[in-house]
Amino acid sequence: MKMKEDGVLDDLVAKRYSSYKSGVGAEIESGKATFQSLEAYSLDKTQADLRAATHSDHLEQVKDTINHYIVDTLSK
Repeated sequence: MKMKEDGVLDDLVAKRYSSYKSGVGAEIESGKATFQSLEAYSLDKTQADLRAATHSDHLEQVKDTINHYIVDTLSK
């Protein structure tokens, strides 16, 4: 499958969860974060900051990439 060979899904997953490699994400992953520390962290951020930190706003890009591979495959 071309999409797998190109590593598209691996790249999408790595990008999506990259915030867990440093900062508050790493604290969550390691078990060091508490509800109190997460509350303090989130109250200090705007909604835009929180969305940007999670990379969760890239769903349309993911859909577009997958659709590109589907159309490319069906056209062959």
